[in-house]
Amino acid sequence: MKKEIDSAETKQKLMRCARQEFLEKGFMKASLRNICKNAEVTTGALYFFFRDKDDLFCSLFQDILQQIGSIIDEHYEHEAQSAVVDLEQLLNGSYEEEYILTERIIELMYARRDDVLLILTKAQGSSAENLPDTLIAQMDAHNRMLADAVAHMVNKERISDDVIHWISHSQMDMFIFMVVHIPEKEAAKVYARSAMSYLIGGWIAIFK
Repeated sequence: MKKEIDSAETKQKLMRCARQEFLEKGFMKASLRNICKNAEVTTGALYFFFRDKDDLFCSLFQDILQQIGSIIDEHYEHEAQSAVVDLEQLLNGSYEEEYILTERIIELMYARRDDVLLILTKAQGSSAENLPDTLIAQMDAHNRMLADAVAHMVNKERISDDVIHWISHSQMDMFIFMVVHIPEKEAAKVYARSAMSYLIGGWIAIFK
C-alpha cells in the first residue's frame, strides 16, 4: 500500500482514468469505484491523493485555469495602465493586440482541450459548475472600466450595466462555442479572428 500511494505515477494514472470517466459521464454520474478499478488501485490510494470526488475533478484543470488567468490578468493590467492609447488603436481599426491575446489563450486551451471541455460541459454538480459565470463577473468589472474610459474619451453617455454584462457574455460565449464545436486548433484561430473582429466592431459602434 505504501508503495502504491507514494508513487507519482499512481496519481497520474488515477487522473488519466478520472478524466476519461468524467468526460464520458459528467461529474454527477462518474463513479470513483470505476476510476479506481480502471486505474488498478484501491480507494485508499485515491483518498491519499484527493480529498473527495470534487477535489479529483478540479485537479484535472486547475493548472490550465491558472495559466489562462495569468495571461488575462497580464492583459487587463496593461489595458488598465494604457487604456486611452489602446482604445485609440481599436477606434483606428488596429486589432492585432487583441488577436495575439486570443491566440495565446487558444494555444493553451487546445493543448488541453479535454480538460477545458470538462469545465464547460461536464461540471454540473461540482464546485466548478458556475465557473463561467464567475469569469463573466470578472470580465464585467474590466469592461466597465474600459467602457467608461471610452465614453470619457469620445464624450458619450455611460453605457448601462446591462449592456456591459451582455458584452461580457458574448465574449465568453465566443470561447465556449469555439472549444465545444471546433475540434481543430487552426480552425479555431480562423474562427476567433472573425468573431473578435465582429465583437470589437460592435464595441466601437456603440460609441459612434
